[in-house]
Amino acid sequence: MALAPERPSGHVLGLHASGMLTARGVGAALAGAAAEHMPSSTAMALTAAASPAVTLALVVSAPARRG
Repeated sequence: MALAPERPSGHVLGLHASGMLTARGVGAALAGAAAEHMPSSTAMALTAAASPAVTLALVVSAPARRG
């Protein structure tokens, strides 16, 4: 929200929320697909490791905040 222009900030927030909900569904589907091909404990461990890795990649690739 800090990088969004003030006028369309509601649209930016809505788009962010939609993206987060979509990512949850895609992540659950990927974890389920992985669990079909390996032990569920391994699939859960891979999913747990992927979450901070994706978060770190997004933080590193994000533009710097304007101050």
